[in-house]
Amino acid sequence: MEDNIVKDEKDKNETLREINLKSWIKPRTPETSQKTPLFIYISTFFIVIATVLGTGILGVPVKLAKTGFYPFFVTYSICFLMQCLVLFFIVELLQRAKVAQNQAHEDSDEDESLNPITMSDLGSSGVSLEETDQANHENVIQSPRNTSNNIVDLHLLGKLFLPKKATRLFDVAIMVQFFSIIVSYALAGAEAYGHLFSVNYEFLILPFVFLFALVVIFGAQFIQAIISVLTFTKGSVLVLVVFITVIVGNEANSDSVSDFTYVGRPFLISTVALGGAVNLIPVCFTKVSLIRFDLKKFMMSILLAEFVVWILNVIWCFYILKIVPQSGDISLMSAEREGQIATIPLVQIIQQQFPQYNWIATLINVFIVLSITVSFITMSTGMKHVLEGFVRSSQQEYPITTTNFLDRLKYMGPNSKRALLFILSFGIIYVLAQTNPKGFIIVLEYFTSFALNVEIGIFVSFMMGYSRTSKWQQYTIPYELPRWLYKMRYAAMFFFTFAIIYDVAIVCAAIFFDYS
Repeated sequence: MEDNIVKDEKDKNETLREINLKSWIKPRTPETSQKTPLFIYISTFFIVIATVLGTGILGVPVKLAKTGFYPFFVTYSICFLMQCLVLFFIVELLQRAKVAQNQAHEDSDEDESLNPITMSDLGSSGVSLEETDQANHENVIQSPRNTSNNIVDLHLLGKLFLPKKATRLFDVAIMVQFFSIIVSYALAGAEAYGHLFSVNYEFLILPFVFLFALVVIFGAQFIQAIISVLTFTKGSVLVLVVFITVIVGNEANSDSVSDFTYVGRPFLISTVALGGAVNLIPVCFTKVSLIRFDLKKFMMSILLAEFVVWILNVIWCFYILKIVPQSGDISLMSAEREGQIATIPLVQIIQQQFPQYNWIATLINVFIVLSITVSFITMSTGMKHVLEGFVRSSQQEYPITTTNFLDRLKYMGPNSKRALLFILSFGIIYVLAQTNPKGFIIVLEYFTSFALNVEIGIFVSFMMGYSRTSKWQQYTIPYELPRWLYKMRYAAMFFFTFAIIYDVAIVCAAIFFDYS
């Protein structure tokens, strides 16, 4: 009788083992089996445009007061080529990080599947088969590695491809870049809404920052669709504005003077006018399948958007110079001196000299409001993505015995960490914007360009080199760059390092020698 009971117990344990293993070793459908939806490419195209278009349209023309068109064209075109290189690099880095991440999760799953739960414990404790299945299912769902495990962000790239101390510097460069450019958009946005509603714009900084911060934080589910629709609207308005500007420019036919001795003046802001997309690519990449053809289409949507921005900015600057004088009471030079956006002297000239086009002033104001609003939302979305990356990488099990406040802060839940980071980040942005109400161009040109060039010029180029070492070659990616393009990282590193040195030199000259 006892032998029969022991035999039945063994059979029961074997059955439990089979069911338990089956529940853990499930056939996984690889991500690459599903093609990327067309909407992802379209939204990526519009998001890249939204990220970089506003800066060039509003900030670049005022730097052409002494330079003129042709030196700007040369500088801007070189910046365009260098930015394209960096975009190639960041897409390869994202692929390698995602493949390594997926492989780590698969290895972890296989290790745990060998001994998920002790079978003797289950049998002796009288757990039913239904309860066992339910427990296994709950384990799979609640396991930390199963939540958000396919998200690759800039912080994760730094952790994977940089030394520990360099990772911290990389994080600082990212956040400084986000803070500075979002502050500049907060300043320009408040000014644009102030002109539209005839209100002192200093009072609009607070509602502008926090209203659209709420949109970014709580509208994450619809943010890509919102950005795509607003960017399409903004682009349509811009095309109309550029078309009218071409007509007015041909009528005005003001001669501009090009001087290559001032070729460096639009250099720094040009790096910003075409940069920044690298910070939003990880947001778009999360929904792209690891298929070679899909990744090529993803890359093409990014490059096409960058080219559209380049050509629009070139046409815009050419015809701005035909309408707005380079010097004088109402000119590009006076706008630069006052820290104004380029459309302010443009509207003034049209109202004074071309009254038949007065309606274009309203259209330009609508474009400015749309442009800055979309850019603020887009860059804030990128910052939010990085902040959430900080939360994911820092999440640890809370020790109940901890009484120290700093330790409790370290082990606080993810939602509490997100809330704290969002409040701190947008609070800092508001304070900086409120204390520098005329600094749009200054913030954009010096602080944003410095942080952006450090991020993409030094760190991304270094990460690209490290990702090709033997340690990372075991992770095969679908779309690896050809060798000649990979070697161009030296050109990118040299270019952006020069931009950093030039930035520091200009700031020092302005402080110690009153250079402007």
